[in-house]
Amino acid sequence: MKILAPTDLCPISINGLKYAAALANYLLMDLELLYVIHQPMMLKSGVFNSKKLDDLLENDGVNELNLMVTDLQKEFPNLKNIQYHISHAPKVDVEICQFAHKSECDMVVLATHGRSGIESIIMGSITLSVINRSSVPVIAIPGNTLFNPIKKIALPANLSEIEYQLNTAIPFALLFNAYIEIVHVSKQKLEKTNEIELAFKKFVDKQLYPKIHYHLLKNDDIPTGIISYLQENDCDMIIFFTHELSLYERIYNLGISNKVIPFANLPILIIKSF
Repeated sequence: MKILAPTDLCPISINGLKYAAALANYLLMDLELLYVIHQPMMLKSGVFNSKKLDDLLENDGVNELNLMVTDLQKEFPNLKNIQYHISHAPKVDVEICQFAHKSECDMVVLATHGRSGIESIIMGSITLSVINRSSVPVIAIPGNTLFNPIKKIALPANLSEIEYQLNTAIPFALLFNAYIEIVHVSKQKLEKTNEIELAFKKFVDKQLYPKIHYHLLKNDDIPTGIISYLQENDCDMIIFFTHELSLYERIYNLGISNKVIPFANLPILIIKSF
């Protein structure tokens, strides 16, 4: 199994990389580091000569990544296979997704924020774009979050997809022997909510995995209900199942996961529903 850890070599990005290394070390997985040098289309087309700048960035990247690999191997003794790659691309998010698919990575781990100021906005948008585009599961690491073995996983769920969601989440939870906390936020009236709750509980009772709990929350806004649950409960990770957003959804940021991610202070595993 293999983890891809993209980095732009800034401190918060490197923290995401260290989380990926610690996770790979814990799960005995291989680790691939990817540094994508942003090459705007006008430079790539030859309107401006960017070769000297590209060469400088690549040389700096080689030096930093070599040091990083050495440090990670010292810090994480179970990390036996770690490699790095440098590429040039006009669209960093597209390059990350294509590399993950081409290299048959099992997941992508990256920070939700990069450099300060406007560059923080850029890195955040890259992370959200990778989440929306990637066919490979993505773990988004906020701020300076450190890796800890996962004991409790929040799983926002709806009844129509709960079978697929649990069948996918349980193998991941098994890696850590973690509890799965199903979080169902309902806008329905009380009578309808009781029916849904009963259906959820019947389904959960059939599962062979014993560490599953069900929580019903009443809130007219689903993202707000999920954020409130995370603030009031001590979870180590949240799992979202999402579809690829349409252009309209991307423009207006309508995905539930997109609305929760900026407010979550814990790692978020995003899995594409097909």
